Amino acid sequence: MKCANSSELIKKMLPKICSSAEVYGYVSHGKMKGKPIAGCLGDQQAALYGQHCFQKGEAKCTYGTGCFMLSNTGTDIVNSKHGLLTTVAYKIGEEEAVYALEGAVAIGGEVVRWLRDSLKIIKSSSEIQQLSSSVDGTHDLYFVPAFSGFVCSLLGPHCKGPHYRYHRLHKQWAYRTCCTGSCLFPGLRDPPIYGC
Repeated sequence: MKCANSSELIKKMLPKICSSAEVYGYVSHGKMKGKPIAGCLGDQQAALYGQHCFQKGEAKCTYGTGCFMLSNTGTDIVNSKHGLLTTVAYKIGEEEAVYALEGAVAIGGEVVRWLRDSLKIIKSSSEIQQLSSSVDGTHDLYFVPAFSGFVCSLLGPHCKGPHYRYHRLHKQWAYRTCCTGSCLFPGLRDPPIYGC
């Protein structure tokens, strides 16, 4: 094993590689004592599986604190040319492992909290949708919610929270509106974002 040889790790110290669905062991105490522990998936991989994205090319996108898109690449390990993460999606028992490409935006819905708590542009998270839909666009204002840098992008961790085309005529409503659509921008390579 290259990893073990190059970093001089003892192979026995490394965990056994298991599938996503097999019996790993049993609960040792408490109300669940004796019940099998028989499934293990990361949250984004579980969402891909839970949304029945079993075929190559099927994808899921989830929005929450962050935004994550995974696309099933089947049994092919695809290396992205655009900064996406190649990941194991799942492996069921003895079947071949299924892989995926993942694009991630660490700050998605969290930007609404930033508007509320830090900028005081809104009073409650619930008012953002109504306020944003009551205006006509952002008047060419772009905001990229990369407070901790881009997770999967050619730009990487060095580009943080840029605002583009901002000028003194922009009002709070433009900020509210562009921030609610901002999770769309971090993976793009359009001129307003790529200049970072």
